Amino acid sequence: MLKRHRGIYRRKGRTGFYAWVPIAGQPRPKQRLLGKTREEALRRLRDIQADGGEAAALTVDRACKRWLGSYIATRRNEKGRRMAELWAGKYLLTWMGPRQLARITREDLRSYRLWVEEHELSPQTVAHILSDARCFLLWAEEEGFLNRSPFPRRLMPRVQQSLRRHFTEDEVKILYALPEPIGFTCRLGIESGLRWSELCRADRSHFDGKAISVAHTKGGRVRRVPLPAFLCDEIHYRVGRLVHRSEGASGSFSRSVRLQSGIVGFHAHAMRHTYAHRFLARGGSTEALKEMLGHRDFATTFRYLTGVPQLARQEAERIADLSVPSSVPGELQNDKATTR
Repeated sequence: MLKRHRGIYRRKGRTGFYAWVPIAGQPRPKQRLLGKTREEALRRLRDIQADGGEAAALTVDRACKRWLGSYIATRRNEKGRRMAELWAGKYLLTWMGPRQLARITREDLRSYRLWVEEHELSPQTVAHILSDARCFLLWAEEEGFLNRSPFPRRLMPRVQQSLRRHFTEDEVKILYALPEPIGFTCRLGIESGLRWSELCRADRSHFDGKAISVAHTKGGRVRRVPLPAFLCDEIHYRVGRLVHRSEGASGSFSRSVRLQSGIVGFHAHAMRHTYAHRFLARGGSTEALKEMLGHRDFATTFRYLTGVPQLARQEAERIADLSVPSSVPGELQNDKATTR
């Protein structure tokens, strides 16, 4: 039994409020969940009516502006918002901006991927652009503008995993010997593993004599990273910001380092990879590295094991030891130890 109220109704045995909503290109309206609360459902119904009945003429560009102004603006950091706006304007809206949102098909999205790949972008960049398109369509589905997202399965390109670029010990010595302030920035980046944005925000007040505290990180958490004694002595006499560069200047910094050091392919983020590689090579555990780098899950941290194969074997052996049940007789455990 349907209980109607101001154009919306509740279905027996289901949560939320529903309404019959006209769909562009469809002969009959569709039953649509508008929200879990009455206020949310009424708000969405008013938005649909203002658009002429569920976006009878709602185009991709109009919907995309809403997506950027509401969802992206509240879910991503500044860099993520800039990249979403760039990719949406350069690719998504160029390809399908004037089209009706409800008329986008799976074949349109397959053609969109082929068109994006014609721009000679890396597979990783293509994956990011398609991921934003998928996010946009899922948002449109949640907001009630689409009955179902048309994004097809297995559309995302396969990205070949590559080894993390890290500096050799000889390259580290060259970087540490560079003139100031570049040399100090390299020493701080390699010895702390901070992201470039975190380096630019690092301040003397964040240093307690032995470690530096990192706030406003990518994951939104605060972590404390110990520093070696020689770097602590350097920071002790500094005042204010430790790295006088902007967050958007990683490219100019990398070019300066390449010119002065002669290290071809230097990139600021490789300092973070070098920290992780040295941490593991010196016997550090992946659990500790996860906390030092500020990763949310182990899947990201374990990627660094590909550059240190002996550590992967050590981790596998350690886990194998932990998996031996306590009920196994002692002589069998001894036999296992002798077979290694």
